[in-house]
Amino acid sequence: MGTGTPVSVYSTTTDSSGNWSFTIGTISTSTPLLVWVDATTTVRASLFTKSTTTSGNIGGLSLYQNRVIVSYGTTTSTSTTLADLGFYDSDNDSDIRFNASSTLGTFNVFDAQELHVWTGKVLELTGSSTFTGDVHIATSSRLIGGATTTVLGHLDNAGAYVSNGAKVWQ
Repeated sequence: MGTGTPVSVYSTTTDSSGNWSFTIGTISTSTPLLVWVDATTTVRASLFTKSTTTSGNIGGLSLYQNRVIVSYGTTTSTSTTLADLGFYDSDNDSDIRFNASSTLGTFNVFDAQELHVWTGKVLELTGSSTFTGDVHIATSSRLIGGATTTVLGHLDNAGAYVSNGAKVWQ
């Protein structure tokens, strides 16, 4: 798991039921958190969120195989941006199957992983985005596309896609 700026990285293992936990101490509300499966080429999963508390448990961080999930708790945040996602990505660990750069204005999800915008959440992109797998926009969610959005898989839109430029569905 990666947290905050500067980034701190923590690791843990699962129990026989697949449950996991760790202790990271005090963090600020809206601190970016990225949880991912590490050191395997067969199981890929990651989840981005922002902290909802400065102390106590942060629950509900479920990983789903072959998914890049974007979520955030009930913080003051109203959306997730490239700057949020870029705090720790595939440039830092190749097991993370996305790359985000607010400087370049790019967001790419690799290896046919599904981008999943969690229920009731907003992902706001700028610039160019390429998704080699499917894109799932859950109920009451929004994906705000940048200059060019390319989806090589299927678009499953139960929420809303807002285009700020060209879109390519292949």
